[in-house]
Amino acid sequence: KCNDRSSNGRGLQALQISSVQEDFEVALERAELVVFVGRNDVELIERKGYDKSIVALCSFDIKKEIELFLPIASHTSRSGTFINVDGFVQFSACAIETNHGTQSLISLLATILGDNILTCKDIWDDELGSLEVFASIDFEALQNDTLRINL
Repeated sequence: KCNDRSSNGRGLQALQISSVQEDFEVALERAELVVFVGRNDVELIERKGYDKSIVALCSFDIKKEIELFLPIASHTSRSGTFINVDGFVQFSACAIETNHGTQSLISLLATILGDNILTCKDIWDDELGSLEVFASIDFEALQNDTLRINL
């Protein structure tokens, strides 16, 4: 057991995204738009007194007033990869196939951005695989085995 309860904290490190609270506060202060993906932390923005436009993409209804709410499939209805605290990269297959009028986050973003990245494999091949930290990991192998990255 460890103090890191996030499912993908090492993913931030691998992508060189700061997880320091002060860096987050500075970025939030500078942002004009805050997008919550799979979370309902709208109160965080209000509690801090920020006057920001808010968009939420999640599988449950947001009770606060926001500019835009886009429903997406829950974590059980989509596939993805996670990096645990020890640097092990794991693939998580879609557990429940449903179609309740929601799209996966990937397909919703593809529609918004007008691109053709529609699957986890597409993201891996087009984006992550070009990063040095992930270059040695083959996506097909990852679907059958847990692999470790060096950070």
